[in-house]
Amino acid sequence: MAQHKEWNEDVAAFEKANPNITIKSVTYTGQCEVPAQFTATLRAGTETNLFYAYFTDLHQVLNAGQAADITSYVNSKTVPALADIVPSAMAAETAGKTLYGLPTSNYTQGLIINRKLFTQAGLDPNKPPTTWAEVEKDAKAIAALGHGIYGYGDYSASPVGGWHFTSEMDAMGGQIVGSNGQAAFNSSTNAPQATAIRRPMDAGPAKATLSTPGCRASISATSCGPVTRLKTPGGKSAASNASARMYALSEVCRAGLSTTVQPAASAGANWEKAIVSG
Repeated sequence: MAQHKEWNEDVAAFEKANPNITIKSVTYTGQCEVPAQFTATLRAGTETNLFYAYFTDLHQVLNAGQAADITSYVNSKTVPALADIVPSAMAAETAGKTLYGLPTSNYTQGLIINRKLFTQAGLDPNKPPTTWAEVEKDAKAIAALGHGIYGYGDYSASPVGGWHFTSEMDAMGGQIVGSNGQAAFNSSTNAPQATAIRRPMDAGPAKATLSTPGCRASISATSCGPVTRLKTPGGKSAASNASARMYALSEVCRAGLSTTVQPAASAGANWEKAIVSG
């Protein structure tokens, strides 16, 4: 596998530059495939001292006592591209003022509009919705076309629905997990946000989609009109996404609006992590 070869090359280059440090590589099953394995190794204290985790894993890593404070080691000299990393990605690796990791990749969420359906519904495809209220309004107009056309659709299969729901709740000021560590998305405090997320779907049935291995999602294609991809300004917080123009990484058919999340890199069956000594 190409990633395995690149990993070994990186290890060799690092050890050559740092002859007093030895890296022992460990091959493991991707976290998408076996989430419980990561949690188990953390709690057992057998996790390697250099590992890959998702941005949502920070608290369980801290709670397991498996995180090291790397704040003093990270600067523009040790990480030349530090200033180019999106602040929100760095925030996911930080607790208080302490840095516990570095982001290696990121993904974004976006909104796609079907320009053909927008035009048919009397909407201007050159002025796509920029707020959730506008998404709901446009979805109703598109669903009113009938003929089995969906006003709005959202990926919901496998873990993809969780990614969407979490970011959408966050953008509206809601919470998935409360300060007590318990589920909060279905509490009375967060009910308004959850209801707002559902309203565009109530304009018409959401199109069902399937999730493919590697935590990627795909959408089945029939006859598509032109689509527009909207981009979120870099460095904005999740809370600003509700009113920001977003971009999409896939195509949508028979729906006026659809959201998608796609990681920057495909997750394979096996990954590499390391035990560093020296």
